Amino acid sequence: MKIRALFIVLALAVFPVVAQEEAVSPERAQQIRERYEQVLTRTPMQDSAFDRVYASYLEAEGVEAWVAKLKPAEGEPQPVGKVILDHMFPEGENGIMPLVGITGSEGTTMVAKLVFHLLSLRGLKTGIASTDGLAIGNRHLRSGNCATWEDARRLLLNCEVQAAVIENSGMEIIKNGLAYEKCTVGIVTNIIYTDEMKRPDIAYHDFEEAADLVKVYRTQADVVLKDGTSVLNADDPNVAEIAQYSGGLVTLYSLDSNSPAIVEHLEAGKRAVLVENGKLVFAEGSVKTSLCDLAEVSITENGSNQEQIRHVMAAAGAAWALDFPLDLIQTGLEAFKH
Repeated sequence: MKIRALFIVLALAVFPVVAQEEAVSPERAQQIRERYEQVLTRTPMQDSAFDRVYASYLEAEGVEAWVAKLKPAEGEPQPVGKVILDHMFPEGENGIMPLVGITGSEGTTMVAKLVFHLLSLRGLKTGIASTDGLAIGNRHLRSGNCATWEDARRLLLNCEVQAAVIENSGMEIIKNGLAYEKCTVGIVTNIIYTDEMKRPDIAYHDFEEAADLVKVYRTQADVVLKDGTSVLNADDPNVAEIAQYSGGLVTLYSLDSNSPAIVEHLEAGKRAVLVENGKLVFAEGSVKTSLCDLAEVSITENGSNQEQIRHVMAAAGAAWALDFPLDLIQTGLEAFKH
């Protein structure tokens, strides 16, 4: 219903109301006003981007005053359409919702859960499509493996969603591609060659080793927006190679802060997520900021589980790329329960 209200808003605002050759009767005019008012005054769904359209209507002090602004009795019609659109998309906003795509051979589900948790803490109605199911906010829609093209599209078409987290397996990319053309953040966890890549239905690709799969997993970095970020595991040489294909910026993460890839990356003034003295560290060029003690993040098992630490680093890198406050990232990681 709110989408219908938006169409009414834009139809009235963008296309000026012009006088008809035949005057509309007072009764008919009243019917039209009542119909618009019935649509516009319905209680909108909470936490939706369309609330801002509804707020614009309320600020006009009723439908008659609102329509009067569109077509005054005297003078030129007012640019209400521009006012409403400026209200919906303030200067400095591009209207693109945060979309985080995650791929790799392992760890993608945990990273997706962490990113979903952090986005939800930011106050966004977040949807997730992963191997653990399909959900929007606290509402669980489907169980089982939903890291599929169909479920990702289902999520992206839902008008409630204000941010999305989508897990993509290598096989899903090979078979169906990605369900989106661009994303804000693209994460690649690792690349491991398995016998699955010898399946008869994809044999024509001639995959023989992990290096051959770079052309598959790089897809996630290819679609990152120019002002977006690829978050890549620098501990996997094949993943580090994907940096050159990123459509946007690159943030590397590594357990080895002295690795050649990290040193070169930081010397270029770029970003990296590191572990130093048991702490999660954000580094940008020569500037380093300690975020939190990894022992305080429960899934790392007191800072001893290296794979879980990498998952935390990837999620933290995504939140950093989305300009989350550092204290929110710290609190979110420490509060996360698997």
